[in-house]
Amino acid sequence: MKRSMIGIALTMLLAVSTGTGCQATQYQQLIDSVEPRGVEVTGAEIIWSLLTPIGVVLDLNVIIWNGSDYALDIEQASYTIYVGGREVDEDTVYDILLQPTALTYIPVSVQLSITDLGQWVWDYLTEGIEIRVAVTLQVPLRIWGFRIASVPIPFDESTHYKLGERSAFS
Repeated sequence: MKRSMIGIALTMLLAVSTGTGCQATQYQQLIDSVEPRGVEVTGAEIIWSLLTPIGVVLDLNVIIWNGSDYALDIEQASYTIYVGGREVDEDTVYDILLQPTALTYIPVSVQLSITDLGQWVWDYLTEGIEIRVAVTLQVPLRIWGFRIASVPIPFDESTHYKLGERSAFS
């Protein structure tokens, strides 16, 4: 009786460890196939107070490629936006699904005050400004349906934005 219980326990342990190893390998392949493909400016809107402009909202897309044959759930994407080399905003987007072998566009936006804009106006009008987004994707690692950890995937992408120009992805 004892021998059969030990045999059953060893069989179950083997099945669990094999399944765990397969899922961990699949996650590693997914993580290796996720890569950034850029950031694009999709719009800019002036914010007015009565007849005076008080700021601008820039709408951006962070573009991510999932080259695997599997969809990938992202718990959250924490990002920091830099304009003209200066950090201007940070935030987090939750629950993103990266479809298999597809680009995913994660919309983010930043509001710049008129004071912030003052230092970049000349650069923007003459040569353009760099807009950079540093992102860390948090991928939940699940084994047998249970979340056991979160794997970070960091990347940093930028674009050059100039008056009258459209983004390379537009």
